[in-house]
Amino acid sequence: MFHLWDSEIPQAVKDTGIPVSIMLWSTDQYKIDRFLQFAQPGYASHAAGYNEVNQVGQGQTSPDRAVQVWYQCLRPLVEKGYTLMGPVTTSAPDGYDWMVQFFNQCGGDCHVDEVPIHWYDVRFEDFQVYINKWAGFGKPLRVTEFACQNFNGGNQPSMDQIWQFTGQAINYLESDNRILSYAPFGFMDDMYNVTPDDRLFAFQSYGLSDLGWNYVKGH
Repeated sequence: MFHLWDSEIPQAVKDTGIPVSIMLWSTDQYKIDRFLQFAQPGYASHAAGYNEVNQVGQGQTSPDRAVQVWYQCLRPLVEKGYTLMGPVTTSAPDGYDWMVQFFNQCGGDCHVDEVPIHWYDVRFEDFQVYINKWAGFGKPLRVTEFACQNFNGGNQPSMDQIWQFTGQAINYLESDNRILSYAPFGFMDDMYNVTPDDRLFAFQSYGLSDLGWNYVKGH
């Protein structure tokens, strides 16, 4: 599945025929207006909202506001044939607390079908613990971003550590039936604030990097 950070599907993505999840990136009004323009019956199979709601500079919003916009923009899509993925948080500890508040306020008719997860850290064992914690919501999971990356002030992992994590992660994600899909970060040239060693595409040769091939073969 393609997980977009936007509500418009690029033509190149449409041409693949792979199911797509569009996203209401934030609760800002201009994002809402754009989302409602594209979120029509048959345009995509899934819709998600919102991106990293507990993070400044991302789709930061309160659980109250998130629930309000959810019922305005996302909940009506169920009747239009969409499967709904809930808001996604960073893997910082306050993300889980945010999601607990969201579910408590959203009520029985919320219709969150699947829960997306973002995770960035360096220890595979911590990745397992995190997934088990989020499985406690009782919903199927989609790991829509993850990488062996240190955002906690320490050194970035070595290439050997990244390869070790990758092998363990693939085996685990492929075997856990609570996880519907997973998408490592990232198949892109600009890795933003993630170490380039996690890059899965080798733009110099216009093909997959060695690490990218490892994910493809593992899958």
